[in-house]
Amino acid sequence: MCAGLARWLPDAPVVPASRRARGPAAARVDVRDAASLRAVLVRSGAAALVDAVGPYEYDPGPLVAACADAGVPWIDLADRERFLARAEAAAGAAPVASGASAAPGLVEAFAAALARRGEVARLASWFSVGSRKDVSAALLYALLRPLGRALPEAPALAVPGAPVGRDVLGATFWFGRHAWPRGAGGARVGSRRVEISHHVGMDRRGQQRALRALAPALGALPERVLWPLCRAARPLAPWIARLGGETGALRVEALDGAGRVVDRIEVRALRGLELAALPAVWAAEALAAGPSPRRGALALHELWPPAALAARMREAGWDVAGL
Repeated sequence: MCAGLARWLPDAPVVPASRRARGPAAARVDVRDAASLRAVLVRSGAAALVDAVGPYEYDPGPLVAACADAGVPWIDLADRERFLARAEAAAGAAPVASGASAAPGLVEAFAAALARRGEVARLASWFSVGSRKDVSAALLYALLRPLGRALPEAPALAVPGAPVGRDVLGATFWFGRHAWPRGAGGARVGSRRVEISHHVGMDRRGQQRALRALAPALGALPERVLWPLCRAARPLAPWIARLGGETGALRVEALDGAGRVVDRIEVRALRGLELAALPAVWAAEALAAGPSPRRGALALHELWPPAALAARMREAGWDVAGL
């Protein structure tokens, strides 16, 4: 995340912050101690804050309130329904771009663009960050935690669902049904909510099949047990990653009332993990550059209109179609 901020905001100093901060440029902040964040915000004169501390299982409310008190915009990459709701509820007078990741951020930005071109009865999203990467324990946990558990919006179905192949700009990826980050309420498209079927996948069919085979066992584990297992398994991740590719993909489809695809937007990133990280970087770029379009909860497309967002993605080296 710090590297992305330095790349897109070369003239702005980036202050890394964590509870294990090291070095003269770093700041010590604990996400469960809002006072530590408040002190750093006052001392640094920050123009924006990006929370990249996953998994997003803590309460962001006091942290967002600290940003609001300091007049600092808040951005995060969260994909958990409760976290998103708490961050947006705490927004108050501060601009808050919560969920500025591939899902829900980019998906809802694409959905807003599709809705401007025609009626959208339902949505389908297909997202893969690729598997050849050095994953953190938090990212591993985010991938494995939903497996074997019922979908909030469709309790009769369980994550990840049967592998489904989907073409994204000439390459085939394999996906399984996953929980939508905002839960049963659907995707935010303007002032309304639209039903969405969300899918997360891999670039190899065998990997998706393996995840489905593991799902019943993982679903039976309490989350408090799964997290330390992910931390323990973290050293194995680079070896598993060698079985896949690095390219990531995102495809968002507009469906009619009969479930037929009537329009779509697709992107493909050679470095797939950027699909999750760069939307937050771009949100920070927009909010640090000048006044926010308004206070409170902000959608990514309010900061970057479709044409500007497409230009940013192509500048990042992504292939883009339909936007």
